[in-house]
Amino acid sequence: MVISSFLCLIGVIVRRSSLVYIGTVLSAPFSLHISMTILTSIWKFSGLVIPLTLLGASLSIQFKQYKYAYLLLVPYLVLIGWVVKGIYTQ
Repeated sequence: MVISSFLCLIGVIVRRSSLVYIGTVLSAPFSLHISMTILTSIWKFSGLVIPLTLLGASLSIQFKQYKYAYLLLVPYLVLIGWVVKGIYTQ
């Protein structure tokens, strides 16, 4: 989770789509785990959307649409922040 978020964030900052692709692959198990937890039972596909947004961020880097790459990275970072907040407030 930490490595994939750093790779995605660094990949968007230095505008390298290959780093975001690697981060997408590394985030897939975490996203599948999140989609099966009870906290996201309202919408079961919430975890599956995260790798798709990271894939969209890497594609937007390839098409030189850097603002969209930053915007597509936000849901993943919000999800990680939500999980970290849940861990620290237990």
